[in-house]
Amino acid sequence: MTTPLQPADKRLIGLTLLLVALSAVYVSANYNAAFPQASLSLPLARGQITDRAEAFLRGRGMNTAGFRNLTVFDPDEDGRLYLERELSLKRANQLMESQTPIWRWRARWFRPPDKEEMLVWLSPAGKLTGFEHRIKETDAGARLDPAAALALAEAFLHSQTDHPQKLVTRQKVTRPNRDDYEFTWEEEGFRAKDATIRRTVVLHGGNVGRYAEFLYVPEQWQRDFARLRSSNDLYAGIAQGLFVVLILIAVALIIQRLRRHAIRWRPLLWIAGVVAVVYFLNEWNMLPFAIDGMQTSSTYPQMVLLALLGALGSSAGILLYVLGPAAAGATPQLLHAFNWRGVATRSFFRCVLGGLCLAACHLSFLTAFYLIGSRAGVWSPQDIDYSDLLATPIPWVYPIAIAMMAASAEEFWFRMLAIPLVRRFFRYRAIAILIPAFLWGFLHANYPQEPGYIRGVEVGLIGIAAGWLFLRMGIVATLMWHYTIDAFLIGLSLFRAENWLYRVNGGVVALFILAPLLISVVAYRRNGGFLPEIEEETAPAPEPVPEHEVEGLAPPLAPRWPARYLYLAAAVFAALAFAAHTTRYGEFLRVGVTRGQAEAAAFAEARRHGIDPGQWRTSSDFLENLQAADAEYLRETAGASRANEILRTRLMTAVWRVRLMQPLHSEEWIFYVNQKGSAYRFDHVLDEKAPGAQLSQEEARKIAEQYLSARQGIPAESYTLVDSQQEKHDHRTDYSFVWEDPGFRAGDARFRVSLHMVGNETCEFRPFLKLPEAWLREFQKTRLASFLAPALLGACGVPLLIAFLRRLGARDQRFHWRTYFTLTGCGIVLAVASRLNSYPAWLAGYNTSTPLDNYYLQFAMGQLTLVLFTGAGLLLALMALDAFLQALWPGREMPSPSLARIAAVAVLFAAVPVVAQWIHQHTPGPRLDPALWSLSGMDSLFPAVDVLSGSYAAALMGVSLAGAFLCGAMALLSARGFRILLGIVLAILTMSRTLEPVQIPFHLFAGVLVMGAAALLALTLATDVVSLGTGIFVALTVSQAWTMLEQPAPSLRYNGAALLLLTGMVVAAALAAGRKRARE
Repeated sequence: MTTPLQPADKRLIGLTLLLVALSAVYVSANYNAAFPQASLSLPLARGQITDRAEAFLRGRGMNTAGFRNLTVFDPDEDGRLYLERELSLKRANQLMESQTPIWRWRARWFRPPDKEEMLVWLSPAGKLTGFEHRIKETDAGARLDPAAALALAEAFLHSQTDHPQKLVTRQKVTRPNRDDYEFTWEEEGFRAKDATIRRTVVLHGGNVGRYAEFLYVPEQWQRDFARLRSSNDLYAGIAQGLFVVLILIAVALIIQRLRRHAIRWRPLLWIAGVVAVVYFLNEWNMLPFAIDGMQTSSTYPQMVLLALLGALGSSAGILLYVLGPAAAGATPQLLHAFNWRGVATRSFFRCVLGGLCLAACHLSFLTAFYLIGSRAGVWSPQDIDYSDLLATPIPWVYPIAIAMMAASAEEFWFRMLAIPLVRRFFRYRAIAILIPAFLWGFLHANYPQEPGYIRGVEVGLIGIAAGWLFLRMGIVATLMWHYTIDAFLIGLSLFRAENWLYRVNGGVVALFILAPLLISVVAYRRNGGFLPEIEEETAPAPEPVPEHEVEGLAPPLAPRWPARYLYLAAAVFAALAFAAHTTRYGEFLRVGVTRGQAEAAAFAEARRHGIDPGQWRTSSDFLENLQAADAEYLRETAGASRANEILRTRLMTAVWRVRLMQPLHSEEWIFYVNQKGSAYRFDHVLDEKAPGAQLSQEEARKIAEQYLSARQGIPAESYTLVDSQQEKHDHRTDYSFVWEDPGFRAGDARFRVSLHMVGNETCEFRPFLKLPEAWLREFQKTRLASFLAPALLGACGVPLLIAFLRRLGARDQRFHWRTYFTLTGCGIVLAVASRLNSYPAWLAGYNTSTPLDNYYLQFAMGQLTLVLFTGAGLLLALMALDAFLQALWPGREMPSPSLARIAAVAVLFAAVPVVAQWIHQHTPGPRLDPALWSLSGMDSLFPAVDVLSGSYAAALMGVSLAGAFLCGAMALLSARGFRILLGIVLAILTMSRTLEPVQIPFHLFAGVLVMGAAALLALTLATDVVSLGTGIFVALTVSQAWTMLEQPAPSLRYNGAALLLLTGMVVAAALAAGRKRARE
C-alpha cells in the first residue's frame, strides 16, 4: 500500500522552495562582498597558453618533439597572500593584474626517464614571466668569464623589462664541462609595502637556462605570518588528538558489536564501497597532476602505474575511513536508506528536502558570517574564479567524489557515531550536539582564515544545526545537506566558467546534486505514492555471545619437529655468522663524548662569541652523518674498505648538534661538536635585516681560506674554488664558497668543502662528497619493486581483516583480556617513558617564528597521538594473533616458554640476518641498502630506555602480525594455495632487492635461508609465541647493548650494562608468567 503526499510534506516542499529562493537572492546579492573575487582575467585558454609557450621554446632553439606536455594554472600563493594581507584589496588586485607576476600559467614538457625538461611560465595575457631548461650537469657549454656572463645575462634581462634594476646576488658554479652563472636583480622604484620584484637569470654555459620573475616577500613577514598561522595549527592539532580518541572508541565499539552480532555488513560495505570507487575514479581523473609531482627518473609507464597504486591505496584508506564509524554506530535508517525500496519511502523524501533546506540556510549563513566578520577583522583570502579541476579530462568528477567522501565520512564520524556516544555520558542533548560539532569544526581550523579560531567557530556553528537535523530527521538528512553544500561550493568554478564545455560539466554536477530528489520523485510517480516504511525492528535484539568455557582445554600443540633441530640450526647459523665478515659503513665510529660534554664545549664556544648560554633555550641531538648514497657509490667505485676509510678521514661523522635559540627571534646559534670534544663548526642564523660586515668577494674569500687552513687543517691554497655566491642585504653582504680537492679520486665523486660567510663570520663549514648526478638519479628513483611487499600486504590484508572480524564474533573465540591489556599496557608505559626520556631533543624541530607554548602543545598532542596509536596497534595485533591461533587450533592451552628456546631463537634471529647480509654484500652489481652504523637512543637522556621501548614494541608487533598473517593464511587457504603464497613471498623477497638479473640467484638463496629459518621456527616452536617474541626481543636489545659497551663513553657503557640487566628481567618475567599459567 502506498502513501500519498501529506499536508506536512507539502509544507516542507514549500519551505524548501522558499529557503532556496531566499538563499539564492541573498547570496547572489552579497556573495562577492563576503568573498571578494580576485581580479583575474583569463583571456587565453589553456590550449592557447600551451601554443605560446611552445612558440617561445622554438624561438630559443628548443624542440618539444617527443616530450609530454602538461599545462596548469600555477599562481604564486605566497606573493598573493602577502599582497592581500598587507595592502587594500583594490590595490592588491591592481598589482596582481598588472605589475606583479602573481597570476601565471606553467607549461611543462618532460620526457621520463631523461632529466631534460622545459618549463615556461606565462601571465594570463601570454607575457613571459619565467622559463627553465633543465639539463644534465655534465652537458657541455661555454666557460665565460664573470664580466661576459654578466653582460649576457643583462642583455636577456633588458629584453624582458625596461625598469632599472639593482644586482643583489651573483653565483658561479663550475660544472664538469661548463661554467654556470646565476644573477638576481631587484627592480628599483617598486615596492608593495616591503616586498619587491626580483628577476633571476641563470646561464648554462653560454645559454640562458632559466629566467624567473617573482615577488620577493620579506623574511620577517614570513615569520610573522607563520606565527599567526601557528594558532590555526594548534587548534587543529588539539582537535586531531581528540579525534584519535574517537577513533579508538569506535574500534572498541566495533569489537563489542561484533561480539553481539549487531553489525550488518552488506549495506555498509555497499555505501563505503561506492564512495571508495568514486574516489578512485577521481584519483585516476587527476592522474596528470599526480604525475606532475613525481620524479622523472622513472619511465612514464612506471609513473602511471605508481599513480595507480597510490590511487588504490588512497581508495582503500577511504573505504576504511567511511566504513569504520558506520560499523561502530550505524542507525537502522542508514541500513535501509539507499536500496531501491528505501529511496521510495516518505522518510527518504523528507530527508532529502531537509538536507536541501539546511544547505540553503548554510550558504546564506556562510555569506552572512564572513560579510559581518570582514567588518570585525576576520580575514580570508580572495576567491579565485579558476580551478585546476577545469584541466582534468572529466571536470565534474572531482566535486562529486570529494562531496561524497566528505559527507559520508564526516557525518558518520561526527553525527551518527559521536552524538549518541556523547549522550551516553551527558544528560542534555545540547551538550551531545555541541561537543561533536566543535570537534568537527576545529578539525578545519588550519584553513587560511584568520584569526586562527574563526574557521573552527564557523564550521562548529553549522555543525550545531547539522546535529539538530540529525536528531530531528536522522543521518540521511545530514548526508544530503553535506553532500549538496560541498558539491555546490567545490563545483562553483564550473558554474561560473565562461566556456560552454565547463558549464555543461557544471550542469552535470547540478544533476548529481539533485539526483537523490529526482530519484525519490520518480519512484513516487512510478509507485503512485510512497512505499511503506521499512520496519526497523524486525527481530529481537541480538544477545551477547557468551564467553567460551575455559574448562577442558587440550594440552598445547606439540611441535612437528623436536627442539634439538632449533638448537642445531642456531649453532650452525651462529658459527656461520661468526665466520662471515660483513661490513657496516661507519663501523669505525666510537662515541667518547657525552651529551653533557658536548653542551659544555658548545657553551664555551658560545661565550667566546660573546653569547651567554643561560639566556637561550637549548636543544641537543646526535647526528651519525652517514648517507646511504655516499656509502654505496664509494663501495661500487673504491670497495668497502676504501669506502669506510674515506668516510672516516674525509667527512665529519658522529657529531653532536647543540642549538641555542630564543622564541620569536630569528637569531640562532648552532654548534657542532666532534668526538674530540671540539666545537669544530658553528652556524649563526641572522635576520636578513641584521647588520654585519660588507666585505668584497676577495676579502671574504681570503678570510674563508684562512679559516680552512687554521681551524680545519685544510690546505685551501691547493683546492679549487668551484662555487661562489654573493648575496647583498640591506646592512651586510653574505658569501658562500665551495672548494674541491683536485687530488681526490673515487670514480666520478669529488670531495668538497663549503663555507658560508655571514658578514665576516665563517659559518656552516661542511665537508661532503659530490656524487655524479646521473648515478644519484638512478639510485634515488622510485622503483616498482619497492611496492611489491606493500602490494602483497594490501592484497592479503583485506581477506585477513574480514577473517579477523568474523573470528571476533565467533562463539568459540576466547578473549584473554588480561594478557592483552598487560602486554599492551607495558608497551604504552615504555612508549611514554621513551618520549619523556627524549627531553633533550624536544626542541630540535622548533621553528622560532611560532610561540613556544604553541609548539609544546602541538608536540605533546602529537606524541600522545603516537602513544595511543601504538597501544591500539599492539592490542589489535595481539587479538589478531590469538584469534587466528584459536581458529587453527581451538581449545588448546598455550605452551610455557623455556630459556633454551628463547636463547636459540635469539641466536637464530641475530645470526640469520648476518648470513643474509654477507650474501647480499657478495652479490655482484649495485645495491640500494648498504648497512650503516647506528646507535639507538642517542637523542635521549638514557639510551637504554629508548632501546628497551623500541625493541619491545618491534618484537611484540612483529611476532603478532607475522603470526596472524601466517596462521590466517593457513586457515583460509588450502595446502596448495598456502604453498603458492609462500612462493609469491619468496619471489617478492628476491625481486625487491634485485637490480640486475645476475643478482637473482644470490637474493633467491638469501630469501630461501630467511624463509627456511622462519619455517624452522614454526615447526619447532608450534604455538610457543612467547619464546619466539622474547627471543626476538633479546636479539634486538643485546645487539644494541653490545654496541653501547663498545663505546669509550662511560655513560654509554653503563646504559649497555643496564640494558642487559633489563633484558634479563624481561626474560625472567616471561618465564615466571609461563610457569604461573601452567600452574593455573
